[in-house]
Amino acid sequence: MKRKRPRILVVNDDGIDGPVLRPLIAALRSLGAVTALVPEKQRSASSHGLTLHKPLRLNPGADGILRLNGGPAD
Repeated sequence: MKRKRPRILVVNDDGIDGPVLRPLIAALRSLGAVTALVPEKQRSASSHGLTLHKPLRLNPGADGILRLNGGPAD
């Protein structure tokens, strides 16, 4: 029986410009299918905050990383 590769979700609160985001994704690709979903901008120290008063928008980037206009908990 062929073994399925795991699906790996990468999230952060440092946003799209986090210094370890891309190296982490590259390293994990050898282990399974990687999906990265991060805030559009840096959101450190707001991990429990929720976006309540504006619509959430999910924007796929050309690099395959999904960007969210909300915070990490959204």
